[in-house]
Amino acid sequence: MTGDLPEPDYRRVFDAAPTPFLLLTPDLTIVHANQARLEATATTLEGTVGRNLFDVFPMNPDDPAADGLVNLKASLERARDTRQPHTMAIQKYDIAMPDGRFEERFWSPRNVPILDEDGEVVLILHRSDDITEYIRDRDDARDEAARGQEWRDRAARVEGDLYARTRQLEQANARLEALTEREQRTARSLAGLARTVSALAAAETRADLFRLLADHGGPGLSADLLAAAVVHPGSAGLSIVGGPRSGRRLRAGCPTSSSWAWGSRWPTTPACARRSTRC
Repeated sequence: MTGDLPEPDYRRVFDAAPTPFLLLTPDLTIVHANQARLEATATTLEGTVGRNLFDVFPMNPDDPAADGLVNLKASLERARDTRQPHTMAIQKYDIAMPDGRFEERFWSPRNVPILDEDGEVVLILHRSDDITEYIRDRDDARDEAARGQEWRDRAARVEGDLYARTRQLEQANARLEALTEREQRTARSLAGLARTVSALAAAETRADLFRLLADHGGPGLSADLLAAAVVHPGSAGLSIVGGPRSGRRLRAGCPTSSSWAWGSRWPTTPACARRSTRC
């Protein structure tokens, strides 16, 4: 059956292969390149065959960090010297265009030594897939992911700052409400004192004065109940002249059974007190 098979034209197969191939001598002179290689590197057979690989493909002079030539040369020499294929890592190797400018390219190279019957290296097959678009897409995806993470981090910082500001605002509002309550209490006390002073102006007798003081002085002193008592000359007792216990007599300076107490040094001087347990 094998007699019915066509004899392969390996040169045609080589030229038609979709993967870029380049044939080199052991001293790295270009022997042949297939069509895929010529198209990938914007070169021609006439301009490359018979020339040293690195004369045809020099480094980009505008990229001081370029290491493609050094790495490729080391890989080719390793494949030649060890007589074993060698696969390189992804390599950046810019290509000179016909107009003289360099175009950024990324490659996935593999170098395979071709041996004769005696096991000697006669050719090196250099395969290098152009993966520039893949690298760019990968880098774009990484940049997009990094930007996404950056935005997430920024959002988290903004949310944290917003929460802190909200807490500060709540605390400020609480302080303001407390201050407002104190101001309102002070205002009520002042208004009560003003009404008390106004009411006292109508007093005609001492008894009227104490009664009016007991009736109107509570708000000014922030007291719920208020009473006035008079020390009788020559007596140790007090007489309540205002408030709910008007007319009741107490012993001066001593606590009573209730929570009210009065005290005075001078006769006829009122002593006013809120609810207290002290004499």
